[in-house]
Amino acid sequence: MAKARQVAIQDAAGTVEMGEKTLKNVFNFGYLGFRFQADGDRIPALEQRMAIARTRFGELHEIWRSNKLPTSAKLRIYACAVVSVLTYGNEIWCFDQKVLKKLRGWNARCLVVLTGRDYREETVEPSFDLVARLRSRRLRWAGHILRQEETSLLRRVFVAQLRQALEEGGIRPGSLLMDAPAFGTVEQLEEMAGDREAWRDAVRMLLPETDPDRSKGKRGKKKKGCSDAFMVANGFHLEGKEWVQNSP
Repeated sequence: MAKARQVAIQDAAGTVEMGEKTLKNVFNFGYLGFRFQADGDRIPALEQRMAIARTRFGELHEIWRSNKLPTSAKLRIYACAVVSVLTYGNEIWCFDQKVLKKLRGWNARCLVVLTGRDYREETVEPSFDLVARLRSRRLRWAGHILRQEETSLLRRVFVAQLRQALEEGGIRPGSLLMDAPAFGTVEQLEEMAGDREAWRDAVRMLLPETDPDRSKGKRGKKKKGCSDAFMVANGFHLEGKEWVQNSP
């Protein structure tokens, strides 16, 4: 009922003219495979991607039920053929607790078919950590944006939104920068992103130790050019010659 009222309000809102043509007001709008809503709610877009990916998952049922393929191969196929469908447009999702819970549950329901493990096991310690993968990917993407040329439209919009958020008290929980190291200004964050080696280390550290992408490079070792301050700000401390993640 509430959604119907919102749609009615959108229909009754003022119109925009383009030449002699009146543009139609719509509550839902699909663009490049992503579903936008006039109220800014992004949950329906996430649920739409989940439904599409679940259909893809079902189409590959013979692979998941196969006794000839090892679980490791099934997980790689799952990541490439199913997760890639789910995560389209994830950069603008708000990773609040509601979204994280949805992602963990969806992932676990798929994994139990692949691995035969219990649903709770795949939720708490998943064979494929979807949430960690996405958080790592989002931080990597944020660094890429911050290192673009100042003339880049994407960078200009991103920085403008970031400045506004800082002026209003800080970035929103669950934003693209939710896992970025502590920073007080845009310039400080840009400097951190400019240290590519340190930023890559922070991206990898978001992955579980069993994830093959984390093992690229020397696991837990301080790499040349890595900023000590960056690692400390990102939740790590130095024990001897190794960086160790702080206990939660």
